[in-house]
Amino acid sequence: MIGSRKERAPASPGVAAGLSVLLEGFGQAYNRQPVKAVAFFIAGVTLSMASGLNTWIARNVLGLKETRLGPERVQPGLLALWVATFVLNLADAWRTAKRDNE
Repeated sequence: MIGSRKERAPASPGVAAGLSVLLEGFGQAYNRQPVKAVAFFIAGVTLSMASGLNTWIARNVLGLKETRLGPERVQPGLLALWVATFVLNLADAWRTAKRDNE
């Protein structure tokens, strides 16, 4: 039919949360919430850089000893704020997908 819209398949809470684990905001994008997706992405990247998390990962996990992607040392307060944002990102992605299925 011309002009008809296809029904969207229900979003999976597990897929939404899993995508958010990969990168903040991906779960919200999957749930078709572009504004939230961009907000979580920007908050996640900004806080991970400002907290020194990215530098720590590059040096200690990836072995890139000379790389600097933020402060030299991890900033505990900003890292705690990043963790809170990350958890909120996961919970929001899960909750939104679950609510949309009900």
